[in-house]
Amino acid sequence: MECIFEKETVIPLSLCDNCGRLSVHNVFTVFMDLAAEHAELIEVGADRLAQRGMFWLTVRTKVHINSRPLMMSRVQAETWPEAPGRIRCNRHYSLRDAEQVYAEGVTEWAVIDVNTGKLCKASDIYRADTVYSQRKAEVKPFEKISEDFESARYLGSHTVNSADIDLGQHMNNAAYVRAMMGFIPCRELEELDITDAEVVFRAPCYEGNELSVYRRDFDGGFDLGMLLPDGKAVCLARFTAK
Repeated sequence: MECIFEKETVIPLSLCDNCGRLSVHNVFTVFMDLAAEHAELIEVGADRLAQRGMFWLTVRTKVHINSRPLMMSRVQAETWPEAPGRIRCNRHYSLRDAEQVYAEGVTEWAVIDVNTGKLCKASDIYRADTVYSQRKAEVKPFEKISEDFESARYLGSHTVNSADIDLGQHMNNAAYVRAMMGFIPCRELEELDITDAEVVFRAPCYEGNELSVYRRDFDGGFDLGMLLPDGKAVCLARFTAK
């Protein structure tokens, strides 16, 4: 049987925006939580990897949004891993109901040895009897997002706080997206109708880090960058709208 995890879920109020729909940044949250649940079932969850001295590391993630489900609507969520490469592996996602596909996504992962800091061989992470699906999410290829925000517009700063920290003791992946998108006004988000969002993680951040947020516009969307005081980019994001 193919290694696909499916579950019916309800879109809760806590994940919705001012329009009563699943917010763009919480599409990433839903997919992240779904991946974590499936990973536990197939014995590659955080606890299992910790026993082996390993930790999941998100490299980059991208979602394509056709529409966003309304608050309290019932949806079918799916996720499945792609056959891994040597040191990286992809995981795919889908959010739909009987009538439409709301969103799809893909995340590129790696696994790090917590003692040496080196990347582990991804093909050794999953069980030998894992059957990988050939199916792939309908998401555009990853793009190259420039780290140069010198001439970009400064939006403000975000201090990493306890609400951002996860099990790895660093800033949670979804917290980066939430913090960055918090600088975009509700009115603009309503008018934009974002269809594609990509996030690239460059370096971990910890409680107390001060992050500057910059915006760089282009025809059809904008890039956001989170930078440390020394100018090092820790997270990059690209949002494309209709």
